[in-house]
Amino acid sequence: MARIIESTRQPDGIDKDDLFHKIRPLRGWLSKELGMRDVIDEMTLPHRTPPPQKQLDKFYRGIEILERTSMPLNFIRTQKNRSKDMMLVYNEKGKWDYVNKLNTNYSDTALLLAELIVRMYAEDSVTGLQAYNEILQNPKLGLLKLKPTMSELFNKYFTFEDLQASVNEIKKFSKRGEEAEETVIEWLEHLGYEIAYTGGNGDMIDMLFGTDIVVRTPDHLYYTIQVKRSKRDLNELDYLHVDWIVFVEPVISVFNKVTGAEIQEHDLLV
Repeated sequence: MARIIESTRQPDGIDKDDLFHKIRPLRGWLSKELGMRDVIDEMTLPHRTPPPQKQLDKFYRGIEILERTSMPLNFIRTQKNRSKDMMLVYNEKGKWDYVNKLNTNYSDTALLLAELIVRMYAEDSVTGLQAYNEILQNPKLGLLKLKPTMSELFNKYFTFEDLQASVNEIKKFSKRGEEAEETVIEWLEHLGYEIAYTGGNGDMIDMLFGTDIVVRTPDHLYYTIQVKRSKRDLNELDYLHVDWIVFVEPVISVFNKVTGAEIQEHDLLV
């Protein structure tokens, strides 16, 4: 599919890239205060289905493994029950679609909003140019003027297929995340751990339990792991119920999620 920022010829007097760079720094404000999460959810809802049986089978195998870890059983049961209501977008082969992450990705959402103004301008240059200038002058105020009719505008100017084509940043960061997990898996295996579970894009264990990897030691101890590409404050990850947080950059480092202490490599050898 074509990249959405290239899908419409840019009219004279409208700089779509400039508009995008004005909107993108608003980050999470776009999803929450502007309500773009709800707008995108509304458009993807008719295309959502329960997870295919193959995904469910893997999920229940993952649950059995999680029950052998230190993760609280009441949390496991609660999240397992939540899974019964999960509805996501899958393609005809049952593969998870990247559009599922569009409702919280501020970069791809900003690109869509910039494209919206271009399409508005193409139909009505006066209205489109006014919205364009107002957003450039004050991005928040300009966008908030569109908020009351944002759902109507998106349904008028975009199709579901347009949304599916607007996931370039999501794909890029997902690929980086997969590479980070692969690096950690190889490193853990080198230290002597067995990989009991690993997820991937659209994995239900990852989505509901924040767990990318579960490892097993030779004496059958299990540890849950969340992998992050670059270091960040552990307080930002307080919501996770895993044993270890593993950062890949600048070098692989492992932190005990409960104590916040870094675990040295020699203490990880099994």
